[in-house]
Amino acid sequence: MISHSSEDKKVSDFVYDLLVFNGVLSSSIIYASTDNSDSRIPQKTDIFDYLREFFVESYSTEKIYVLYVASEYLAKSWPAMSEVGAGWIAQSDHDIFIVNDFKPLKPLDVDCEWATVLYHDDVLNLTKKEADKIAEKIIYMCEEIGSGSKSKSQLKNEIARIANIVG
Repeated sequence: MISHSSEDKKVSDFVYDLLVFNGVLSSSIIYASTDNSDSRIPQKTDIFDYLREFFVESYSTEKIYVLYVASEYLAKSWPAMSEVGAGWIAQSDHDIFIVNDFKPLKPLDVDCEWATVLYHDDVLNLTKKEADKIAEKIIYMCEEIGSGSKSKSQLKNEIARIANIVG
């Protein structure tokens, strides 16, 4: 699941595209803002009912991994904050991708290093270090859910293809 605010769609699309590039089936990802209907919440389904079922039912039957695209917008979004709370209650594994200089707070796992994506004027910028961290996070998440992974160098090449690497 990609938890985000709709204002962070470009960064969330970046994370989604990396997951799909890395072999995660789009039908296995819940991402409400995607252009791919395989990953969106089904038509005529209430988002809160769907999320409750996802966190409650999945908790006992399958591994849940949530990627939080954290920003000032996420912190102001009621649905996104509901996802953070549900993830905390379910103790779901998660990772954090922050936008610009936002500082995430608990109950997110702020003790672990997060990845930073700089987003301005419709352009994604990453330092070499952040690109490396993002590749590692994608590989780790894919291993955790059992989907396998491409090599780190393949992921870093894809990151460089869709984002600007600076510094």
